Amino acid sequence: MLSSLHPLGLASPRRARASLHPVAAPAAAADPTGDAPAAARADVELVLQLARALHDSGASSMEVERRAAASGRALGLAVATFATPTAIFVDVARAPVADARPAHVGSLLGAADRTTHLMRVQPGAIDLGRLEALAELEADVVAGRTLGTAGVARIAAILRREPLWSAPVQVLAYAVTALGAARLLGGGVAELLAAALVGALVGLAALAQARLPSASTGWFDPAASALAAGSAAALTATPAAWGALGGGPPSPQIVTIAALIVLLPGLGLTRAMDELAARNLASGTARLLGAVTTVVAMGFGIAVGRALATAAGAEPIAAPSAIPPPWLPAEAAVVLSAPALIVLFGGRARDVVPAAIAGLAATWGAAWGAASLGPQLGVSLGAAAVALVALTFERVTARPAAIAAFPGLLLLVPGTMGLRSFEMLLAQDVTAGIAAAFHTVLTAMAIVAGLMLVDAVAASLPAPAAARR
Repeated sequence: MLSSLHPLGLASPRRARASLHPVAAPAAAADPTGDAPAAARADVELVLQLARALHDSGASSMEVERRAAASGRALGLAVATFATPTAIFVDVARAPVADARPAHVGSLLGAADRTTHLMRVQPGAIDLGRLEALAELEADVVAGRTLGTAGVARIAAILRREPLWSAPVQVLAYAVTALGAARLLGGGVAELLAAALVGALVGLAALAQARLPSASTGWFDPAASALAAGSAAALTATPAAWGALGGGPPSPQIVTIAALIVLLPGLGLTRAMDELAARNLASGTARLLGAVTTVVAMGFGIAVGRALATAAGAEPIAAPSAIPPPWLPAEAAVVLSAPALIVLFGGRARDVVPAAIAGLAATWGAAWGAASLGPQLGVSLGAAAVALVALTFERVTARPAAIAAFPGLLLLVPGTMGLRSFEMLLAQDVTAGIAAAFHTVLTAMAIVAGLMLVDAVAASLPAPAAARR
């Protein structure tokens, strides 16, 4: 079903909670080591490491909970998981049916019937390559082809993998994504060129930040925002250079937001609404506050960047109304952005086509829905179109639906509106700022509604042949 694979981990409240109850486990492969207690502990470690790896690779809390429980059942364990963006609790007990578990589970951790584990974690970035590799590992565990020690080793190898794309390609992806976003935001030629340049600077900063210890990276979002805003203001303050290209200076607002589009927490906000709708209140609330904090930090960084640019003499000049270039329609910008998004999400070259199709489905679905039913329902239909593409991709290829869904949903999520609402509040336009913030939340809920609709339909369909095997 789509709920098992799509990026928000969408599931109804009933199905989200059902995974917490012990279920009789299928027979698993025999312990090849002959050391029953050690093998039992290795199976528990496999479940723990799988939950952590899924979280670190960008899986939602509901996905972590469901997939840890499924892997535990396959290993003869009753696993209950409580996952939040910053902590994972895993309770492991013996399987309730004696003849439906591996022989070594009876001696799990000596005489203990239940053990509870706490793992302190940090929100992980989306990595489609890791998610696909972990899905393959999980399938092997469920099929009984992989047990504890071997599974733990595979997880460690997956997490140690080098990035699929080189640093120059990643910087280029930031630039292309910013260019496409500038076009979708209504920018003209000047905005496209400036956004690509500033986006490349943000990409260089992101690569530098990735080399630092994780504990020292909390400053990155406001720092990158200040860099983007200051650079955009500096580019806007040079009208002579843009006049040589036959036009006026670019809009600093469009350039700044387009350059930061990958960092905006729109997906996080939408995922928070999804978890709240599924009654996963602790994780949803934590994720929602995290998204709000990120927006505030980025808005503060933008204000600082513009102030520094003004103090340095780069006073922005009012830009004329942008005219989107006719040779780059919105659909072309979506297709152009697809390979860049796959690079930034850690996907493979073969994932570009489904990502582009999902992006077009989002664009056309949202446009048709907005014209027929209004902007909110339009976004909902766009999300439903993305989910349908992702479901079809998963069933045809037996690969994670997230590969197609993440790039498509990024075109719909309301991170841009959230940032603009904070900018309005900073400018003391309180009424417009509150209205924009409300519109941001409403858009996120509309996306979740569209995904839920398709998820409900998918739940009634038979499982694909690959899943039944």
